[in-house]
Formats: sequence, structure tokens, C-alpha cells
Amino acid sequence: MLKEPETEGFEISLEYLQYAWHKKSYTAKGYLYMLVVILSQDAPLEISNVTEFCREWEIERKSFYKAKATLIKQGRIEVKQRDSSMFLTQLRQ
Repeated sequence: MLKEPETEGFEISLEYLQYAWHKKSYTAKGYLYMLVVILSQDAPLEISNVTEFCREWEIERKSFYKAKATLIKQGRIEVKQRDSSMFLTQLRQ
């Protein structure tokens, strides 16, 4: 099982992340967290349509919501709601 990187400077590509997800090397929580880390480097990750986001990244909606809730509870991500979009950012630990 692949672990989430815990050292600064560790870079992972979206292509490799998707490959690892398909090989079941990540849990839904780990996959969503890494998507947030990679896709929110310059600005918060904006999700205006959860169904489309889940389809694009091949994660079930139920798994997305459960992973998001767990990551928030663990203090790993922050979610802000604005209009019809949610904005996810990684919280530095």
C-alpha cells in the first residue's frame, strides 16, 4: 500500500496518482487528500459540481463525501462554500 507523502518536496503526478488509485494503492480518503494537495497548489481546489468531479477522477460520490468529512474532522483539509461551489485546501500540519 502506498502511503501519503509526509515530507515536503515530495512530488507525485496526477497520472501516477490515478494509476495508484486504479491499482487500489490508495483509500478514497488518501486519494481525495492527494488530489487536494496536487490540484490546490496555487489556489483552493474549486468543485462546482461534485458529480462531474467524481466522474472525472473516478471516485464514487458516497466515497467522496465520506472521505471529505473524515479529512475535515482530522484537520487535513478545509472546505469553504461560496455560491454553488466548494473550495478545498490542504491544511499544513
